[in-house]
Amino acid sequence: MSTTTIRGELGAFLRAARAQLTPADLGLNVHGSRRVRGLRREEVAAVSGVGLSWYTWLEQGRVATSRQVLDALASTLRLGEQQHRHVLALGGFQPGLQESTDSARLSALLAEWSRSPALLLDHRFDVHAVNEVHHTVWQSNPEVLEGTNLLLAMATEPDWRDVLVDEREVLYELFLRFRAQADLHPTDPRCHEVLRTLRNSRPDLAHYWECRDVRDSGTWPVLVTDGSGGRPRFDFTLLRTDGTSGSLLVQVPGNDETREWVRGRTSPGEVQNVRRRL
Repeated sequence: MSTTTIRGELGAFLRAARAQLTPADLGLNVHGSRRVRGLRREEVAAVSGVGLSWYTWLEQGRVATSRQVLDALASTLRLGEQQHRHVLALGGFQPGLQESTDSARLSALLAEWSRSPALLLDHRFDVHAVNEVHHTVWQSNPEVLEGTNLLLAMATEPDWRDVLVDEREVLYELFLRFRAQADLHPTDPRCHEVLRTLRNSRPDLAHYWECRDVRDSGTWPVLVTDGSGGRPRFDFTLLRTDGTSGSLLVQVPGNDETREWVRGRTSPGEVQNVRRRL
């Protein structure tokens, strides 16, 4: 991977974060009119204790920097935990283990692991494997699903639009996790192809595709329609493993009604992970 290219992604992320804040967010006084949206570079540099020239070069992807500088910039730019981790990863540093404050969700994931639909994705969000529960619950064709891109499928295929109650919110959450992976592989042509297809096929969501925010993992709720007026709820959880570029997307039933709905669509013995094309 080109060092210059990955530095460019870091610079683009910092510029986008800078544009989201105002001087008031940092307690700065403003005199006169401003033609710049968000913070100025000199304001970010001054608050972070970084030289203006160095920070300018950093945004332009011309220099590397230390972890201490990135930590200071993350604080100045009011980055959340996942955004902070992403900046560190783009800077070439190991972000460290992410602390979880939601033990209840983790316990539910552990309890429902073998009874939940799951997919193995690469960093492009191409599907490499699924379990039998997924095939059975969603009545998917394994020969069609494996090898396709999950994000593109959910954004462009009518079947997904019909089943997702809040399609836009689901796509947004999934895209932020795709962005976190794609930024770390800026020269991968498949990632660029996915982005290009999203822009061309769903111009109504252009503001999503240009968003530089990220989520590197985590859980989010997804409501679906069951065809008979019901709305099963799943907690989609994306699990990443250090040292690999792949992720496991587990779709855990979010309540008792959904667990019963899943049980009604699966039969005993069809709960083992199967089939890989890695």
